[in-house]
Amino acid sequence: MIIKDISGMKFGSLVVIEKDMATRKNYWICKCDCGNLKSIFRGHLTANRIDNCGCLTIKRRAANKRTHGETNTRLFKIWNGMINRCRKIDKENYKHYGNRGIVVCDEWKNNYIEFKKWALNNGYSDNLSIDRVDNNGNYEPSNCRWATNKEQANNKSTSHFITYKNETHTKSEWCEILKIPTWTITNRIKYGWSLEKALFTPVKKQCSRKIKVTA
Repeated sequence: MIIKDISGMKFGSLVVIEKDMATRKNYWICKCDCGNLKSIFRGHLTANRIDNCGCLTIKRRAANKRTHGETNTRLFKIWNGMINRCRKIDKENYKHYGNRGIVVCDEWKNNYIEFKKWALNNGYSDNLSIDRVDNNGNYEPSNCRWATNKEQANNKSTSHFITYKNETHTKSEWCEILKIPTWTITNRIKYGWSLEKALFTPVKKQCSRKIKVTA
């Protein structure tokens, strides 16, 4: 397999020096702005998953701990979790974020205070969680909001969206609007009903038999 030469290219604080001939895999020796040399997998460089030798991470943690003292707060844990699922391969939910190419913007990535400012100015509350408007987009101010668990569930990439006469909702939202059980619309569509019929046919009420009790 021909490996593209990326020597001389810069990724964040890292400048690629040469191919790491000591490894069989596609690793490259990089020099960080701090002077350290580190062997890094090419895919992590080009996907912006690693952009320093580790020195910035250490500085960031030290600075955050020193300046805000909020390491144990809910908002800090949201910020830290957002970064981890986009950058740390060993995290269980990395496959749904970093592995899909989703990253945290530079404005937030190394600066909790900037993230906190955005959060407090954009409706943060302890009963809400961070949500991306475009489920395939990055974590950045223009693509994030604070949402309830229900709103987040409706915005998942696995949500089933239904459009009728230029009006689009998830299946669960249509069910709530029309006061129809979810399984009813699911079964109607499954058995070949037209969309209009599946959505707007009234649900028959179950009639219970009245048993006459005699003394």
